[in-house]
Amino acid sequence: MIAFFYMINKILNFGFFFLFLQTIVGQDSLLVGKTYFEDQLYIGVTSNMLRSKPEPLQQTGLSTGLQLGFIKDIPFSQKGNFGLGIGVGYSINKYKQNLVLPDFSLLDLLNTESNSYSVQAVEFPFTFRFRTSTEAIKPFFRLYVGTKLSYVFASSSNYINDRSAPIPFLNKWQYGPQISVGYGNINVYAYYGQTEIFQAVTETEDISIDNLKEFKIGLQFFIF
Repeated sequence: MIAFFYMINKILNFGFFFLFLQTIVGQDSLLVGKTYFEDQLYIGVTSNMLRSKPEPLQQTGLSTGLQLGFIKDIPFSQKGNFGLGIGVGYSINKYKQNLVLPDFSLLDLLNTESNSYSVQAVEFPFTFRFRTSTEAIKPFFRLYVGTKLSYVFASSSNYINDRSAPIPFLNKWQYGPQISVGYGNINVYAYYGQTEIFQAVTETEDISIDNLKEFKIGLQFFIF
């Protein structure tokens, strides 16, 4: 929990620092000929799904995620309708399923109500940004498509009798394509993980979960 608040504090400080610089540098940005920037703080909520899972492994409830961070805008034109977005953020994700970690055994589905595992990660999104905005036109339509690299720095597994343990054999670095599309501050968000969640040393009884990956879909809100 201390690490959680520490990471949020770092991200917010980072975001406000860039906003402060943007205010200083762009005080006269309303003048004709000045480049238009769209630096943004973001927050998002997702529903998390496991992909490529063997039949005995099942999700047992709603698995959710929370993400927040800051994106620096790099426009390719004065109007700012097309550019790059490079950012840093934090996420926490929970997965409810019938796999017991760290010993990788399967639970009967009737006994999995409180079974889950969670991970916390630092994220580095990189997106191409297409939008209809100008400094005089807000809100606007947007399409942000790109990729995201994540580093998992904390994990825990909770199962029967509220026991908790770190997750072994977890791939620390993960990546995948992402897309955000919407109007105004509200956007539909999706992420398609390309990295296996666990390293290729995990086997439970007669099944293998080496190919287990994730898919996230939800809403993303841009605050500024």
